[in-house]
Amino acid sequence: MNVLVTGGNSGIRRCIAEDLLSKGYQVLGTSRKPSVREQGGLELIELDITSKESIKKMLVHLKERDFIIDVLVNNAGIAVNGVFRRDY
Repeated sequence: MNVLVTGGNSGIRRCIAEDLLSKGYQVLGTSRKPSVREQGGLELIELDITSKESIKKMLVHLKERDFIIDVLVNNAGIAVNGVFRRDY
């Protein structure tokens, strides 16, 4: 079974990807800027979900690898730290 984990480069997303790998799933992770393409058996491919061009490029990559997505773990996102202030 093929699993695509968006934002699979760190945190809980990375843990999910590694756990699925350990259970025998074929897993690809995505990252906007994958600094390490493969680590611990997890291959990271470049994907910025806000860019149509990046999405098209990823789909071509998946097609070339004959990687049909059976499961999508959609976790792409960013962390924002700071103070929230509401003035009105």
